[in-house]
Amino acid sequence: SPGENADCWNDWQQKKIISIGWNELGDLSKVDTLSDVGKLYKEKYKPENSAKNNILANFEFAHRLKENDIVFVKSGQTELLGVGRVTSGYKFDKSEVQSHTRKVEWLSIGEWTLKSDKFAIKTLTDITEYSSFVEYLFKLSGLNDSSSTGGFMEKAKKPSLSKNTIF
Repeated sequence: SPGENADCWNDWQQKKIISIGWNELGDLSKVDTLSDVGKLYKEKYKPENSAKNNILANFEFAHRLKENDIVFVKSGQTELLGVGRVTSGYKFDKSEVQSHTRKVEWLSIGEWTLKSDKFAIKTLTDITEYSSFVEYLFKLSGLNDSSSTGGFMEKAKKPSLSKNTIF
């Protein structure tokens, strides 16, 4: 999500980026494993709980998200703000409010309210396996055909065909 209350959303649109915070972790391209990201996170933030969702979000943003993956940008659990396709690798950019960044191509931008399902509360969630939810989000955002989604509609219906991930 683009920060608390979607504070970074306008910036994301203008710069054609997505990002996450936790800037004190530094450049995660130098941290290879989920376990190492966890150790670093606990050292820097000293969480009172396991913080497993935050640790996983940081690891997946830096190491699992890849070019051509689709991202759905949300605000809260019921607002869809945009759909993008990742166009770059991970970059740590200290000049950004949220320093962990990736470039994206915006496929659809708007404000749509989910009627039936809800987004997870987590910052970053792999929803590839939830094909009916993915299809619903594409349709809600006006991306109904294969040409506008790069074939992801068909892949959403048959996840085993997908080589890309949908977050």
